[in-house]
Amino acid sequence: MKPRRLARLFRYPSRAAKDIHTDVQDEFAFHLEMRTDALEKDEIFAAGLDVFEQEPTVNPRLLNLENAVVIPHLGSATVDTRNAMGNLAVDNVFAAIDGTRPPTLLNPDAFTG
Repeated sequence: MKPRRLARLFRYPSRAAKDIHTDVQDEFAFHLEMRTDALEKDEIFAAGLDVFEQEPTVNPRLLNLENAVVIPHLGSATVDTRNAMGNLAVDNVFAAIDGTRPPTLLNPDAFTG
């Protein structure tokens, strides 16, 4: 499905901030610009955004929209979550030192354990 057609599907009440972007930075920037256009034209009812193309800088167009809630990326900003992240990092390091597969290995081809 073409991105502009996909964006039109979200013209009804939607708060999904990460609905149409991909992990590719250029495409992310394109989709964020497209989402901003759609918010300005009321093609998307509303959006809560916490990921931006040039963090921590935010596109000023977004800051002027009443139908956009713009907050810092803080999905992991709790003591419990940060502790869990630290424990997971330690588990990964110890697994690698022991020669076993780390629990959250992202690139299996790079691990020779």
